[in-house]
Order: sequence, then C-alpha cells, then structure tokens
Amino acid sequence: MNYYVKFSPESLVKTIEDLFLIYFPFQKISEWTPGNQCHFEIKYQVNDTKIIVKATSHWQKEITITEVREEMEEHLRSQLRRLVRLAFYKLLLELFKQDEKPWGILTGVRPTKVVHRLLDQGLGKAELDQYLRKEFCLSDKKIQVVKEVVQGQKKLFKQISKKQIGINLYIGIPFCPSRCLYCSFPAYEVKKFSNRINGYLEALKKEIKEFLAAIEDFDINVESIYIGGGTPTVLNSLQLEGLLKTLAPLVSGYNLKEYTLEAGRPDTIEYDKLKIAKEYGVTRVSVNPQTMKQETLDLIGRLHAISQIYEAVSLVHKLQLKLNMDLILGLPGESSGVVKNSTEKLIELKPHNITAHILAIKTASKLRRIQVHLPEPSEVSDMYYKANQILRENGFDPYYLYRQKRSLGDLENTGYSLKGEESWYNVMMMEERQTIIGFGAGAASKFIHQDAFNIHGVYYNPKDSIIYGQRENLVRDKVKLLLEVLTNKSTIN
Repeated sequence: MNYYVKFSPESLVKTIEDLFLIYFPFQKISEWTPGNQCHFEIKYQVNDTKIIVKATSHWQKEITITEVREEMEEHLRSQLRRLVRLAFYKLLLELFKQDEKPWGILTGVRPTKVVHRLLDQGLGKAELDQYLRKEFCLSDKKIQVVKEVVQGQKKLFKQISKKQIGINLYIGIPFCPSRCLYCSFPAYEVKKFSNRINGYLEALKKEIKEFLAAIEDFDINVESIYIGGGTPTVLNSLQLEGLLKTLAPLVSGYNLKEYTLEAGRPDTIEYDKLKIAKEYGVTRVSVNPQTMKQETLDLIGRLHAISQIYEAVSLVHKLQLKLNMDLILGLPGESSGVVKNSTEKLIELKPHNITAHILAIKTASKLRRIQVHLPEPSEVSDMYYKANQILRENGFDPYYLYRQKRSLGDLENTGYSLKGEESWYNVMMMEERQTIIGFGAGAASKFIHQDAFNIHGVYYNPKDSIIYGQRENLVRDKVKLLLEVLTNKSTIN
C-alpha cells in the first residue's frame, strides 16, 4: 500500500521517509497528488521570529510545534527540517499510542557523527544531554551509549596526524560460497559465477596498481587496508597471493596501523591462506559466525558446521593474528536464550573485536520475499541488552555504532573491543574523519577534508563485476578528488 502526504508550501517528503519506515517498514510514502487519498498533511510557516509546523492525519490526529527561528540563514533550513520531522514523529506516536522510540528522530546511519559535530562546535558536555533529549528525543540510555562511544573515539582521533593526510583503502571481493538469507550486497555465488573470478581479479589488480603509481609522490599516509566482500577467502591460495602481492608496496611504503582480511565464512578458511596473508602483512582476520546455533545457520544459508567455526578460529590464533567476529541479533527462530549462548561461546573463542548486528530486512534480500518467524521488537531489545551486558562483563566496550533502515526493534549495530584493540578502519569509515578509497565492483570512495571533517566528494565504482572490468578512468577520477582534498580545493561552484 502507498501512503500519501501533502506538504505546504513545498514538499519535504524525503525528510520524513525514514521515520515513516519505523512504523511502516514495507510500505512507501509519497507526495500527495490529486486522485489519491491524503493520509497526512504537514503545513509549516516561517516568519521573522518563529517557525510553526502543523501535522495532521486522515485519522483525525493533530500535532503543532512552534519554535523561535534561527537567526542565521544557513541554520534555518536544518531547523525547519528537524521541526518537520519532530512534528511527524509526535503525530505517529499519537496515532499508534506508543512510547517514544529510543533514538527519537535521530534516524541516520551515523548518530555518533552528530554528537561529534556538536562537541566540535563548542557545545558543553553539560548541555549535550539536554540538547539530544530536546532536539532529537533520544532516550537516556541512547544518550549514555552514544556519549561513551564518542569519548572513546576522541582518544583515537588524537592519533590523526595534523601534518599529513591519512587515507584508508577498501578492497572488495564480491564473491561468496552461497548467498545468505538476509544479504543485500551485490555478491556473486561462486558455484554460478566462478568463471568471472580471474577476470575480475585482473581488473582489480590493474585498478590498484594504477592508483599506487599515481600517488607515489603524494604527501599522504595509508593508515589501514580492509579486504572485504563478499567473502575474500573464497579465493584459492594462488588468487589470494596474487592480490596480496599487488598490495605489498603499501605495507613496505607506508606506516599502516592495521591490515584486515575479512574471511567471514569459516568454510573458506584454510591454514595456507592465512599463512600467506600474514606473510604479506595482514594483522587482523574476521571470522563471522553470526550465530552459534546450527539450525539457524542452515536456515539462513550459511552452509557450514559449527565445528568449522572452532577450526577457523584455532588457525587464526595459531598464526597470532588478531581476531574479529560478528553476531546477528534477531535471526529467524532465535530467542534471547540462543543469543546469550552464542555471545558467551564467541567470548570463549578469545576475539579482540565482536560486532553485534541487528537483523535488518533489506529490500534486495531473500528474507524480504519469504515468510519466516522473526522475534518481536521487545525480544530483540532483550537480546540487545543481554548481549551488551555479557560483552561488557567480559571486558568488551562499545567503540563504534551505526544504524540501518528496517532494523528489528529500531536498534543499532554496535562494535565492541577489548581495550586498545579497536579497529581503526571501522571508526574512520563510520565517523568520516579520514578519506576512504574503495577498489573493486560496487566499492565506494569518500574524500574527506581532514581539517574540517566534511565530505568533499563521493565516487562509486560500477556494481556489476563485468561492467567494472570494462570501465575506464576509475583511477583518474579518484586521484583528481584526492588531489583536491590535498590542496584543499573545492569543486563546488
């Protein structure tokens, strides 16, 4: 079903879409046109002294919010959008007779980035709680966790050089042994697309080599490398070594803080692959069980045994590599007790990082198209707080977090680490404090002005692996954007 909203004087429908999805996760809201039923109407007025926003619904509910307007024009638009969101949010709460959501109207991917910005602008710590509660309707629990994460990240930010630009590299391998039920990434199942791998790797190595040649004389440091996917260890030993050999000049020529290989699927991890990875400078390996319940693994399409998780982790420890692991909370058929058991078993495996993801129902996933039993939001919330408690009791503290649309319980994904074992790449990627340059099909690059921490430009590689291999000028365009960041020039007219 489509829902329609009428705005006056002008449409701000994009401003409320994510709030709408909290209550109608599989519906769509559009600008009202004649001939359609009008479900919501939002009117706003901006005068010399104040902003008035009135939100009404087809179901005879109404909310009006008035606030003194910002004096500076550049802040006025943001204030208007926030008040429109706030009025619509209050209207939905009234309609559904529900308590306020834990994240209020702060529905973006990076809530911590908002808090960093407020602190960077000079907002005192004493005023921060009140501001987040009043302006964004955050719950006290979320205020505390976001402040804790931000304070920990500020310690990491002190390592960012003020004399030299730092960049981080993402290398994408879009191939997997099988497609998981919840996955929406543009990845290819090896059993169907194995004939594409060698051609793809040649195109990927070409892109990397051209970039390395182009930046040879740049005054920059490569801070981290992250090989992700997909499942990079789906490559055989020779293929993996060929890729790592292409990246080897980065290890010898720059001061890397970390080098991560996302092994992901335990059934693709072999001693020879990990040994080669370590020889070429890899320092971290991700092994991602998602759950420690075999029946769930079978259901979600991760075609391996629980025993293979233990075998893979044993190899990582044998080679003295740092270990990252993932869990997903809210998987079909699981209970709080199952999540508690999985969390405890992961801790027994002695990882350095554990990321607890909340299941999100992605539009492009198989999960969106089939009927399965999913836990209720209240139970997902219980899973979240139990996992959080267990992790904290065992020395794991939250160090990054992010949010996704259509996440069960409207909760966040949280990365936990032992003290001093935070992933540099994860923090830089989420908080956008340094440039991230992506290589491979579907990889995104974000070019950050490191003095003001604002985004200068974004560049996306083609998602299709064949089109990616045929595309020219990938490196030229990225180098151009990087040069503009280095010279602090802007292409914005």
